[in-house]
Amino acid sequence: MRYIGFLFLALSLFSCQDERLFLRGELNGVEDFLFKKGTDTEFKLEHNGEGVLIFRNGQVVSESNILTVDDRFTFGTQRIRIVAYRGTDTASQYFRMTVVPSEAPMPLAFEVVNEYPHPSQLFTQGLFLDGEIVIESSGQYGESALSTYKLGSTDFIQHYKVDEDWFAEGVALLGDSLYQITWRENRAQSYGWNGDRFEPGREFKYSGREGWGVAPWEDHLIWSDGTEKLRFVNPADMSVDNTISVTSNLGLFSNLNELEIYKGYIVANLWQTPRIVFVNPENGAVEKVLDLNSIANNHKAAGTLNGIMVKGDNLIITGKNWPTMYELEIDLN
Repeated sequence: MRYIGFLFLALSLFSCQDERLFLRGELNGVEDFLFKKGTDTEFKLEHNGEGVLIFRNGQVVSESNILTVDDRFTFGTQRIRIVAYRGTDTASQYFRMTVVPSEAPMPLAFEVVNEYPHPSQLFTQGLFLDGEIVIESSGQYGESALSTYKLGSTDFIQHYKVDEDWFAEGVALLGDSLYQITWRENRAQSYGWNGDRFEPGREFKYSGREGWGVAPWEDHLIWSDGTEKLRFVNPADMSVDNTISVTSNLGLFSNLNELEIYKGYIVANLWQTPRIVFVNPENGAVEKVLDLNSIANNHKAAGTLNGIMVKGDNLIITGKNWPTMYELEIDLN
């Protein structure tokens, strides 16, 4: 069991007794601690009340100074309130705690089983495979576009440049519609897709987040913004219906970028790294990690790894302005 002391003094404003209700102790860097699922933490407290309660999101999670991190806690950062009480009188203190999985992610092995040419003029932001056609969103102001080409070819079937003021980011297919998002412009563009060609459709506006990566999940779009957050977005109006925090036993995973769905996982590359993480969509836990440094080292002069798509049981990866795509056979076990 971990022991934590608070450096605070909390006093009630009113008391029906002569002695004011107080709550004090020592807290050294509690917001830097990682609270792992299944562990107990004892807080060293002093108070003159009848007892102590600990709240998370307005609900009691402990009736003592011992906090058990159980299934009532989600992964990520959450606000905690410790309360000393005496009758209806209370003295409180708040802090933020970060809850993480207890187990480390499993490193994955891979084998390159095929290579394909990639249009090196594209600053890859997101791509996926539909049949034999690659649909790719590419970025940079004045150059952002949505392109299609056959896997194995660099000849465009379509190359549609978006507004010059847009910095395009990820793209996803949901139903018969493509959704292309933007970095900081708070805009998204939909396209009708018939399996061969696309046509521009509705433009969406949204606020409160950047656009980095996007992927389909059931009837929602999963959306990354470069933080540890993954948002489940309603494609009808781009509103957020749910959010999870991506964590491992070592803490929060920020810089989540391009996204894909693969064998039940949300697969995300980490911006400016050669790593891809496999995220449990139910709770945000990083369960597996793929290190592609041996491939990315061949393309340092071009740009960073930033492209994931599914081909059967395999993944195909590429990067910004890379001339090559790599098909990987991955052992998830």
